Amino acid sequence: MKKIRFSMFIILISSVIFSLEVLATEKIEISSTCRDSYVYDEANMIDAETEQKLNDLLGELERESTAEVVVVSYETSGLPMQRKAYAYFDSLKIGKEDKNNGVLLLMQKDGNHVRVEIGNGIDDDFSYEVAGEILNKHYIPYRDEDTSKAALETAKALASNMYAYYGIENELTKEISPSLYGDISLSDKLLPCIVFIGIALYLVAGFGIEFLKKKLEKSH
Repeated sequence: MKKIRFSMFIILISSVIFSLEVLATEKIEISSTCRDSYVYDEANMIDAETEQKLNDLLGELERESTAEVVVVSYETSGLPMQRKAYAYFDSLKIGKEDKNNGVLLLMQKDGNHVRVEIGNGIDDDFSYEVAGEILNKHYIPYRDEDTSKAALETAKALASNMYAYYGIENELTKEISPSLYGDISLSDKLLPCIVFIGIALYLVAGFGIEFLKKKLEKSH
């Protein structure tokens, strides 16, 4: 009985700690001015010229596709980066409410860490494997030398993939090949149909040959 009570006590304490951590993530305050922007550079990791380029790039993306990509930097935190990402995602209300089509590029200055958070309305195709590939190609090569360039190149790649996701041709999709997996490109959409048609033709041909064989046997 004592063991059961002790276990329940441990579970209760764990629940309280978890709740406090969640509440801590919810206390992130975002200034009203940055809600109209696509860049929230708290840690000064992005220069002014690049910030303007990012706002222009991501503003055009939202106008053409409804997708929202936001870039956030912060100094450091005692919380896991994933929790910070959730908090910023919720506080900035990234993505359309009915589509959940937002993407967050999160940069932590302390340790130079980075994370991409994806809205659950698009994460079946715009997976975390895709996000990892984008970071490896477009963020990691520049992050030690130039975090502004790292942010811009990664945002371009994220935007290119969002254009591809919505089937929109854009200069970015020509400049940066989308990394999206799933049924995004025309060839990907046609492939299952081609395979199905191939199997159907194979089966029909097989039945046809058997039918002809039986006909020939009967005629002899």
